[in-house]
Amino acid sequence: MYGKKLSKNNQFIERTLTGLNIEGNDKRLCKLGFEFNESNTNEDCILVIGLNPAGGENVVKHESEERLNLNSLSQDNIKTTHVYNSYYRPIYKLMSEITGNNVKWPWCNKSWDELDTEFDKNKLSIYKEKLKLEFDKHKDRRFTLYIGDMFYYHETKSKMLPLIKETNYSEYCRDMLKLHIKVLRESKKSIKFIYVNNAQVSKWLCGDSIKTMDIIDSIKVFYGGMLSRGNMDAFSRGRLIDQIKSHFEDF
Repeated sequence: MYGKKLSKNNQFIERTLTGLNIEGNDKRLCKLGFEFNESNTNEDCILVIGLNPAGGENVVKHESEERLNLNSLSQDNIKTTHVYNSYYRPIYKLMSEITGNNVKWPWCNKSWDELDTEFDKNKLSIYKEKLKLEFDKHKDRRFTLYIGDMFYYHETKSKMLPLIKETNYSEYCRDMLKLHIKVLRESKKSIKFIYVNNAQVSKWLCGDSIKTMDIIDSIKVFYGGMLSRGNMDAFSRGRLIDQIKSHFEDF
């Protein structure tokens, strides 16, 4: 896990229950909510927001166990549920291009001794050599990548989400985004910018206006589509990178 305390994460589960037509005992409802380092450690970060996590009841079962989320590896791959390259690696690659190879996943903020113990607990001992190379490559990078969602509910097919007809999802998404900002700030995290990694969420947040960037709670928010499905052509990708970089002098 990124952090062992889950008190703040309960807020995300409660908010999800107001946005979907489900009960609190729904078997697809996430157990953990938004995972981040809750220790009050000063940290520069980038927040990437999606619609909802994929998977089903089997994934929720894994969430009930203490686990280490490795997100993706920059080049290599290992056969384990702790790594999900197909979703996370495209995000990592885009943010690396924007920041000049200056991003890392949250697990790289831990000490190697702590990780060494967690790898043993999570049956990852055989991959330690690869993971040590990944850790050494990223540990001193500046920006931590945090991944959030609008609904903490596992469903691979977004059209199957049990939405509520009368709900104003533009308002819901803005409130959920502000909740992510709030808890990160409370834990002394400095958010450089936010990228919305889903076309539907971007549409809800933009409302009737057509825009690629907004400012919410004094943070620049850039709207886009899901990176992992290869829907973004090279021209759109290049334009997005240039747009984000143009707003920051230190990239």
